[in-house]
Amino acid sequence: MTTIPSDDSPEASELSELSEPTELSEPSEPSVAASSHPSGKSSLIRRCILFGILIVAVILLILDRKARSDSKSFYDALDKAIVDSQFLNDLDVQKLAGRKPAKTSQNPSGKKEYYEDYRWRGGFHSYTVYCSYQVAAEKLLNNVSYNQPLE
Repeated sequence: MTTIPSDDSPEASELSELSEPTELSEPSEPSVAASSHPSGKSSLIRRCILFGILIVAVILLILDRKARSDSKSFYDALDKAIVDSQFLNDLDVQKLAGRKPAKTSQNPSGKKEYYEDYRWRGGFHSYTVYCSYQVAAEKLLNNVSYNQPLE
């Protein structure tokens, strides 16, 4: 046998709340139409902005790949010269790089060592080749590192 809840019981109030429609449950017509169908002008502006961002990102990616490729090939050429026991002075290294070093320094402890940093700036990263020279009669390439400073 089923019992019908009285009007002042908590179960009856829950049933009445579920059966009555509320204003929040039904979306209004104008807001749905405005949010699902943007105007043609604002849609065109959004597409132009996104296309512009895409073009800039692709250009930066191309610049980054070129800088990485150039710096890596320079490093590989210097590393091969060291392995093959070729003697390169600082002018030979500058010719091979096709540029002057971004930074030059000497060892502060008094050793006869000289350092040069060659940098390539890409779209997202900067690539650096560090060169170390022993100084005797002239500066001769002693060591080379890619994106790791020499000590």
